[in-house]
Amino acid sequence: MTNEQRKEKYMNRNIKLCPAFLGISYDVIFVWTISTMYFTTQKGLSMSQTIVLDSILMFSGCLLSIPIERLFKNIKPLKASIIGNIGYAIFIIMCIFGTNFFTFAVAQIFLSFGYVVVSVKNNLILTQSLSVVHRDKEFNKVSGQGLAVHYTSDAIGAIIATYAYSWHPELAFWMSLAMVIISEIIGFCMKEPSKFQEQNIQVAPLEHGLVDTQIKKVEADNKSDSYIKVLASSFFVLMLIYMFFFRGANAVISAGFKMYLQEAVGFGAIPVWMYGYIYALFRLSSALSSKYQFKFDLKFGVRSLLILNVALVLGFVISGIVYLFTPFSILGLIIIILCNYMLTALRAPNQIFVNNYMQVCIAPKNIEKAYSIRTMVEYCGYASLNAIYSLLVGLFMNNYGWTSITFISIAFPPLVIALALFVRALVKKYAQKYTIIKEEYIND
Repeated sequence: MTNEQRKEKYMNRNIKLCPAFLGISYDVIFVWTISTMYFTTQKGLSMSQTIVLDSILMFSGCLLSIPIERLFKNIKPLKASIIGNIGYAIFIIMCIFGTNFFTFAVAQIFLSFGYVVVSVKNNLILTQSLSVVHRDKEFNKVSGQGLAVHYTSDAIGAIIATYAYSWHPELAFWMSLAMVIISEIIGFCMKEPSKFQEQNIQVAPLEHGLVDTQIKKVEADNKSDSYIKVLASSFFVLMLIYMFFFRGANAVISAGFKMYLQEAVGFGAIPVWMYGYIYALFRLSSALSSKYQFKFDLKFGVRSLLILNVALVLGFVISGIVYLFTPFSILGLIIIILCNYMLTALRAPNQIFVNNYMQVCIAPKNIEKAYSIRTMVEYCGYASLNAIYSLLVGLFMNNYGWTSITFISIAFPPLVIALALFVRALVKKYAQKYTIIKEEYIND
């Protein structure tokens, strides 16, 4: 088998395995639906301590993003992602066998380590695999399939975890550990795409008569710039500001809806078993929107981001107003659940669109630094807006309606301004580059 045939074989296999690998390693599955109940009822933590654990996860993500990029700078993306999965495994094991708050706090740091490594490296695996076989334009589609796998697994996991918890509280964590092991196995079945890129450079002098100076120039071009130079891009800075508010607002919306569901269960408006099914429904909506987001992007282009954000604000405001008048009536429950269903469905495409813009509009030598900075900024947005929401929850005495309306009034203006500036920079600088979706995808 020639080098070219090996390259085609292994990179096409990478691309086929990427949706499963990305989907499973994107997050720990089975855990989040029952995590609050597990820590409070099985491990003896207070509700305030569980909130502090979330804060530790957020702030450790902020602190670890750039150091991890520096530490893993010379480690191949696939190998680094496999190491990141080990962070997930340590988190799960510490949650199973831990007995005190300190142990669970350290577990959050390992979880954050896994998140950051996976966030920075996973997209590089896909990008490089596509690039080697000249299939760059399929990034949106394959990335969307990966998120679809994740949300589908999470949906099934939400239902299973609810029943597993009632049978044996630690069972959901053991199942999550099994998923991490499956992800590792898939990773070992893949090949490092960068190896084939290096081979192409090494054989180039023989095939094309390049001289040493030309090879050195290629190697010099591949060296990444400093963080200061990466941040010199106005497009990238505006994207960071937008993602700070968008990611933070969406995290808060999820937390607020979880608070509403817990209140509905306590009020007797919905049975406990329905809790897992509602979350499963939401995850399936995210799976479908992830899988078919390229059609949405093909139809609306960069206006997709505007539509997503308008829907986000309207859904949050409507659900807040309905809560004020009929919080737990059948009609009120249906409307609030439907609003949050829409928000969940539209959240995933935004992430894929922004990932795509980064792949196309940022120089390949800077993409790893860009992802590490973006991860740090998103965690900061999560932490900052979550702190504001927590203050509002206390101020309005857990009233979901007034908390939601007030929060969106605070977060909406900067979100819209950041979005407008980001879209303007995108259209002005990269109008020809970001439209890279193939027309034939419409028929898929």
